[in-house]
Amino acid sequence: MKESLNSLKRVFSGVYGRFIDLCQPTQRKYEVATSIILGRNMDAIIVATEKTAIECIQVICLITLLSGSNKFILMLNI
Repeated sequence: MKESLNSLKRVFSGVYGRFIDLCQPTQRKYEVATSIILGRNMDAIIVATEKTAIECIQVICLITLLSGSNKFILMLNI
């Protein structure tokens, strides 16, 4: 997962990172609540634009076909 994310960051300038890495609680006591709220989207990749998301999805589809793993992308329009 981290290798794929690092590759996406090198190729596309609008890739910020995984949701869980960008949304860290300020206090340890909130870690469980944060992980429950994020749910299955914890590993979602946050990108700047819809265009970047579409391009990342195309790359991830190729990676998924080759490796058989699942990844998610959330679109964040800033």
